[in-house]
Amino acid sequence: MKYLFLLLPFAIAVPASAQSFTRTDISIPAQPFNLDYGDFDGDGDIDIATVNDGANSVTILLNDGSGTFSVKTTISGFSRPESITAGDFDANGTIDLGIVNAGANSAVLLSNDGAANFTSGNAIPVGSSPHAIIAADIDGDSDLDWIVSDFSSATASILTNDGMGSFTRTSTLTVGNGTERPIADDFDGDGDIDLAIPTFFDATVHFFENDGSGTFSTTSTLSIGRNHHIPAAGDFDNDSDIDLLVTSSGSGEVFLLENNGQGSFSDEGVVVIPSQPWAGTSGDFDQDGDIDVAIVAYSGNSITLLQNNGNASFTTSESLPVGNQPHQVISADFDNDGDLDLATANDAANSVTLLINDTEPVNTEQESIPEGFGLVQNFPNPFNHSTVIRFSLLNPAFISLSVFDAQGREIYILLNEHRSQGMHEVQLILPDYLSKGTYFYQLSTPGHVQTRSMTFQ
Repeated sequence: MKYLFLLLPFAIAVPASAQSFTRTDISIPAQPFNLDYGDFDGDGDIDIATVNDGANSVTILLNDGSGTFSVKTTISGFSRPESITAGDFDANGTIDLGIVNAGANSAVLLSNDGAANFTSGNAIPVGSSPHAIIAADIDGDSDLDWIVSDFSSATASILTNDGMGSFTRTSTLTVGNGTERPIADDFDGDGDIDLAIPTFFDATVHFFENDGSGTFSTTSTLSIGRNHHIPAAGDFDNDSDIDLLVTSSGSGEVFLLENNGQGSFSDEGVVVIPSQPWAGTSGDFDQDGDIDVAIVAYSGNSITLLQNNGNASFTTSESLPVGNQPHQVISADFDNDGDLDLATANDAANSVTLLINDTEPVNTEQESIPEGFGLVQNFPNPFNHSTVIRFSLLNPAFISLSVFDAQGREIYILLNEHRSQGMHEVQLILPDYLSKGTYFYQLSTPGHVQTRSMTFQ
């Protein structure tokens, strides 16, 4: 097993652009409460799955590759399903689904046969009124585990995976009153997955440090705002660690929590968004090289785009109408054109609103291309399916271009061959079953080594 030990920070490209989105609404059974994405039918494009709280069902929407969706099937038999997460949980190479049932205090696996036909597994008991589920490899064994927020019992349930899709509730974290959707990432830079969990009633954000084996300890708690919901994460200030934006519907604010690189967060500013800011998603929507944020306004029936000026200073750039009472928003390249689109689950409109990004990047200030040996920042970044990596060589050389996970393990060799002098370009496609988060790519020649980070979401 090859490991990565040297990680070097570099500046991010800064091209300018203008933004526009095209809206389409897709009808869904009663009260689509949440949604996630993945290539469910194995055809190379991004599909969508929704949980429908009012209809006790899950709907699968298949993409034709251009961002046009049709309903494949609606699966019944759930009890107030309120959240969904996608990943290859049973190690068969296809994208499965994890669901939480708020009405039955359980989580359940939907196994995919590769053609978007799903089979429901056994219910796994969790805490009271589970409100959210996310997937991450918390115990470092290379499979995806689950973290479930137990809204009414003020806890978070840790469900570890045996690698074949069998989950066990191994521990319970004490959080706070009204546990909301967690964020899982390596906040303290030690190579394992930590947790940040907001609460609705207590108006706090709780941080949990992982010892590497999936055992968590509380590190800090921040009290901010009122009535927190689903946060967004990203390296907003371009200092190579993961920061947070937390929505506060009770106060109409979005709080920026900046990371000092060791998992300690400070409240560094507020953006005011009226009409109940609810959920958020992050990505480079304007293609200028830094990470922006899209926030849904629940009672405003809209998405507010917060444009990052490069140093975690945000400007409200757009307000995009969506369906009534959007409860969740996701970002992905639904139309395969290289930029990030948006989709919302609208629980009062019985619909999903799809916003296709029509941004035309203006390459007025691209990162300078190195004249000699050099590795350029990948684009787009963050990315959800594919990205392009460019590098230059001063002289012909035998080169190696590899991808490493957050633990420093080599997971993919892109190139291992002789290349000529000059500029080169290669496309990287990561499979959907890999954990979302930070990865590293490293270019090596007999005389040089350079490493950069990228975000898979």
